[in-house]
Parts: sequence; C-alpha cells; structure tokens
Amino acid sequence: MKDMVISEKELAEKIYLGISRQPFYDWYCENGDFEKHIQGDENAKSQEEILEDIRKLFSIYRN
Repeated sequence: MKDMVISEKELAEKIYLGISRQPFYDWYCENGDFEKHIQGDENAKSQEEILEDIRKLFSIYRN
C-alpha cells in the first residue's frame, strides 16, 4: 500500500472543511460523541470508533 502524501496546506484545508460542517459540531459539542469519550461516559464510543469518526469527518482514508 502506498503512503499518501499531502501538503500541510491540503491537510489544513481538509481540517477546515471538517470542522466547519454540522456533523463535526454535533460530534464535538457538549453531549456529543467526542465529549462523552473524553469524559469516560460508560456509553461512549471506543477509541477505535472515535478514530474512525475522525477519518470520516476529515476525509482521511487510504485507498
């Protein structure tokens, strides 16, 4: 599998697009999935699930 090479500017643009959308707000806000995970809520997503969410939110997948 080839490693994907992305410039700092392209990465920053992906992050900007990710955090400027409603799904990120819903995921990150108070009582969102990430907040529950950080707080250790018993119903929180696992680290693996959070990492998958991040890959989806920021469109960072290997092809």
